[in-house]
Formats: sequence, C-alpha cells, structure tokens
Amino acid sequence: MSTNSILGHVRNYATAGLVSAFVGILSFPIMTRNLSVDDYGIIGLITASITLAVAFGKLGIQHAIVRYYAEAMHNKRGNMLIFNSTVVTLFLSLSVITILLWLTAGTFVIPRFIEHEGITKYFWIVSLFIILRMVGSVTWNMLRARQHSADVSKSTIIGRCSYLIMLLLLLAFEKISLTFLLSAFVLAELAAVLYATRAYKPFWSYSQSAFSSELTRRLLRFGLPLMVLESLSLLLRLIDRYMIGSFLGDKDLGLYSASYNLSSYLEVVITASLAAAIRPMYTQLWETQGADATKAFLSKSLHVYLMLGIPFIALFILVAPDILVFLASDRYKSGTTIIPYIATIILLDGALIFLSAGMYFLGSTNTILFWGIVAGVVNFTGNYFVIPRFGIEGAAIVTLCAFLVFCTGFLNSSLRLLMFDISWKKPLLILALSLIVFSLCNQAFVDGILLNMVVKGALAGSCLLALLLLIDKEVRTWLFAQATTRLQRPKA
Repeated sequence: MSTNSILGHVRNYATAGLVSAFVGILSFPIMTRNLSVDDYGIIGLITASITLAVAFGKLGIQHAIVRYYAEAMHNKRGNMLIFNSTVVTLFLSLSVITILLWLTAGTFVIPRFIEHEGITKYFWIVSLFIILRMVGSVTWNMLRARQHSADVSKSTIIGRCSYLIMLLLLLAFEKISLTFLLSAFVLAELAAVLYATRAYKPFWSYSQSAFSSELTRRLLRFGLPLMVLESLSLLLRLIDRYMIGSFLGDKDLGLYSASYNLSSYLEVVITASLAAAIRPMYTQLWETQGADATKAFLSKSLHVYLMLGIPFIALFILVAPDILVFLASDRYKSGTTIIPYIATIILLDGALIFLSAGMYFLGSTNTILFWGIVAGVVNFTGNYFVIPRFGIEGAAIVTLCAFLVFCTGFLNSSLRLLMFDISWKKPLLILALSLIVFSLCNQAFVDGILLNMVVKGALAGSCLLALLLLIDKEVRTWLFAQATTRLQRPKA
C-alpha cells in the first residue's frame, strides 16, 4: 500500500478534524459571550453526558465493525447481507435502550442533583441527537471499513458547518439560548447522518432473517472491553477535573480545562484521523495479503507518522501558549505549562495505533482493558497525592505517567504477537533536532501576541521542514510527488 494512499486517507480525516477544531474555536467565544455562566455550564454538562451515554450505548461495536467488515466483504465468515443486517438490528435495539435510560435519568435523576430550570426539557431535546449519533455510527464505521475516507470526512464537515451556520443565524437574530443551541446541535447531526447514509446506500443490504446470533457474540466479545476502556477514559477525564476543582478551586480548573481543550483540537486532527484511516487499511491488508504485507505496511507508515508527527508536535508546543492567550486573554497564560505533557500524550497515542496491531488481530481486548484499569488506578492515586502539592502541572505529569504505564504493559503483549521492523534512528534524530529548533525559536520575541506567534511559528516551521526534507527520503519523495501532481493537474 503506497504512502500516497496512506497519507491521502489521513489527509481526508485530518481535514474534517481541522474543520471541527475551527468551528469549535469560532463557536467558543460566541457561546461564552452570549450565555450566562450557569447556562454555559449546563450545555457543557449535557454534551459531556451525551459522549458518555453514546459510548456506553454502542457497547464498543463500532470498533468491531471495522475489525470484522473485511472478513464479511471477502466472504471469509458470512457475507455482507448477514453483516449489515446483524449490525443494524443491534444498533437499533441499543439505540432504544440508550434513549429510555437517558430520558429516565433526565426526567427523574438529574433534576435531583442539578437545580436548573428546564434541565429535563434539554435532556429530551438532545435525546434525538443520541438516536442520530447511534444510527450514524453504523454508517460512518462501515464507510471507514471500506476506506471511503472522503465520504466520512465530508459528512463530518457538513455537520460542523451546518452547526456554525445555524449558530451565526441565531446570533444575528439574537436568539442564543440553550433551547435553540441544542436544537441546532440536533439538526446539524441530522445533516451529517443523511449525507453518510446516502454515501453508503450502494452497499446497503438488509434482511431481518439474516440476523446472526453468532456474529453478534463475536462483535460483543471484541467490542465490550473496548467500550469499558473508552468509558473508563471518559470517566477518568471527568474525575481528573473534579479533583482539581475540589483541591484547587474553580480558577485552576478553568486554567486546566482551557489548555486541555486547546490540545484536544490537536487530538481530533491527529489521533482521530489516524485511527479512522489506518486501522481499516491494515485490516484489509491482513485479510487479503496476510501478515508479511501488514508488517511492511506498519513499519513504513509508523516511520512516516513519527517523522511528520514529532516536528509537528514541537511546533504546536511552541505556538500553543500564544494561541491560547490570543483566544482567551492573559488570564489563562499560567495554565499553558500543561500543554507539553498533553501534546506528548497525543503523539504517543497516535503511535499506539500502529504498535497495537498485534493485539488488534491476535490478542484479546481483555488485555487492553486490564492495562487501562491499571493506568486508571495510577492516574487516580497519583492525582490524589500530587494535585494538592504541585497543582495542575502535577496533574498533567501524572496523566502522562499513567499513559506510559499503559503503553509499556500493553505494547509488551502486542509486539510479542506481531513484531515488525521499527527504525528508531531517524525519528530520534528528528526529535533531537526538533528540541534544538524549539529551544532556539522559543527565545525569539516580538511585540504583540499574534505577531509573536506568527514569527516563531514561521521560523520554526521553516527550519523543521527543511531538516525533515534533508534527512528523510520517504517524506521528501512523497512531498515532491504531491507538488508535481498538483502542478500537472489540468486547469478548469
């Protein structure tokens, strides 16, 4: 599989990630300036609760779709009629159960803890979003499994841009309120799901009699541990912030949240894009060409990822503090000390997508769950003792240490199952050079936050790109090929 193909899919998903990040940055000041602090807190609570509810509701089957789709497509176990019918029936059933639990919680449980007028109404409004997200997850992951990255990307972009357009219309007509914002949230999701469903229509097949209980067991056996791990990760992120708020107060929680949220946009662009693009690709290779071809693909693509990812993360750490201050003011400057730790986690998480292939194909997801629980215990215990003494920077360091514990234990098992060639010489070289460039450019300073950010970013970016082209033939060849293709493209 060519580097062009790999980076083409990553580019598609990264484009959607960039649009999502851009919409998030634009919508942030609109909502914070037009909603009361209480209302902004409620919308944050509801969206975080949605993420957790959907994660539980899907039972991890979205991961199993990508894992087993290639088998069905090549008729190794069953066929596409059985696969489509089983997955759709499962998700429709899970959607009904999730909605009933959501509405019960929003009507009878949440109002006992959150005293906010209309909280039940808001839970009922976004229940429509949960249905759409559950059903849409089927289509998006099937398109991912077929490597239709452009369609998945377009669907995401349509959803995010629809939300921004509706948000701007609400702003123009001075109708910014929780009811209208949450309704716009639902309508934007509807637009995204409709596009994705239309894109998958040529491959659609369904028969109620084709439902397979054996395939259901396989999907659940693979997906359930991953669901627990995903939900555990979401819970730990919430607990992390609760502990900061409890030990340090609302101000430090705000500093931590702002820097963490800025870094999370990077996660959307890099890690989510890679996971969406790479896993379906090496799953197809595993099913059609076997272990040797998969190992060669993993070796080559991990190398390209590290060579591009390391200098990119260094550049982000350099300019992110200025970006945050520019967007959120000097009040948040002291919280930027956590950005290097969070950005490093994002880089390692991306590498894990390649290094975990052995566990993905040959191992048990119970191993992933075990090390996820171990890392969670380390994170919770470490934060309990570290936060009161070292503040939010201590919390970020503990989070990084917990992630390293997870990587060490998990990868020890994964690489024993599927070892492939890993060349560390050039990635370590670009790491050393990136640190030097970062140190030198970080000393540069000009008046004005925006100008300072642009000057440092342009200087560091130019140096890192030149060094990358100089030392790595693989990246150099791909970049020149891309430039040649665009220059030779016929003009309209």
